[in-house]
Amino acid sequence: MADELKDVRQAATCNTITVEPCATCSKTTLSAINLENFLQITVTATVNNVCANKALVIGAVLCEQLGDVSNIISTQIFTRPAGTGTGCGSVTHDFVFVIPDTCRTDNRIFRATAVANYILNNTNCVCPCTSA
Repeated sequence: MADELKDVRQAATCNTITVEPCATCSKTTLSAINLENFLQITVTATVNNVCANKALVIGAVLCEQLGDVSNIISTQIFTRPAGTGTGCGSVTHDFVFVIPDTCRTDNRIFRATAVANYILNNTNCVCPCTSA
């Protein structure tokens, strides 16, 4: 099964994205794709006691268990800007992962987790990289 999935992943055309040191974002546009066999996994994460006036980031990680090894196969982030309220509450977000798949007879085992923290509003942050 692992070889079949490797073939599906290698068949996809990938854009190369080069990110320079200290860069904070990059963008690419993909060519049109054909419909393929994929598996959709939805992971719902809820963060409790979130202050309304603070920006929040939630990261989700999806791993696949292959024998004794758990491999990270996808990650996603969600950011919620700071609001104007003063209370605290829960924030829930659905992360939807689309994973290449093949017609198979055995089960695939996935593991998911999420982490969250406030986004610092520090615009005086200096890049730790040095120019040559």
